Amino acid sequence: MSPPKAPPPCSPGSALVTLVFRNPTSTSSAAAAAAAARELVVDRALLFHASPVLRGLVEDVGGGGGGGGGPSSLPLPGEDAELWEVALQLLQHEDKHLAGLSWENVAGMCHLAHKYGMSSLQKACLLFLTAHLRDTSLFKYNIESPKNLLHAASLAERYLIGGGGDGGLLLPFTDAVEAAAKAALPQPVKLQRGADCDKHEVAMVRYTTYSSWRSAAYGQLRPLKELMAHPKYDDIVTSGVQCQVARALLGGMEALILNM
Repeated sequence: MSPPKAPPPCSPGSALVTLVFRNPTSTSSAAAAAAAARELVVDRALLFHASPVLRGLVEDVGGGGGGGGGPSSLPLPGEDAELWEVALQLLQHEDKHLAGLSWENVAGMCHLAHKYGMSSLQKACLLFLTAHLRDTSLFKYNIESPKNLLHAASLAERYLIGGGGDGGLLLPFTDAVEAAAKAALPQPVKLQRGADCDKHEVAMVRYTTYSSWRSAAYGQLRPLKELMAHPKYDDIVTSGVQCQVARALLGGMEALILNM
């Protein structure tokens, strides 16, 4: 039998609090629900300083400093205990290399950090997305996956940047989105007149060139059209990222007009 896990360190003058996670929609018996509940013990001072949103609740609970009564409980119904476990490891600096963050949980972590105003956790998520931007793709992954470039950029814009400007933190995402969108657009083709061709031959050469280009260009545009037509596109992709795609499309149209 493994020894019981040691309680986390507690700041002088602070107290420990037990975060209790239960599914509010559970229809199981009270005993089963209690057995299924997850609990995490944390220093009240850590929560107080990490989350302005939780300060009122943290102040309301008494907490226990290791006395006979044990830690007080702070219920967080509907919250994901696994996400909170990763969050606490980051806040307590137990995870110094962002090992707990992954593509499977980064979207939930971004939402959690934003919901509770945990700026240090927001920075960790932003660092993860920026460091792994090379793993994203515009078309390889479905728009519902955070590994889709537009989804990843939208997570950064929606959840990780506070008011008053982004201070250039979104620049890697902006550059990546605009470059990927431009690369997805067909390039203009010159309809040049061949040497020693009469007008009829010139017209045929140009028509053949244009017809071939049009067929290829339409096929190149199809993935971008399908991506933007996804029923969840407007919900997932933020207005700022959509504007970047629109600018790339406008630039592509301008290039076609000027160069064909």
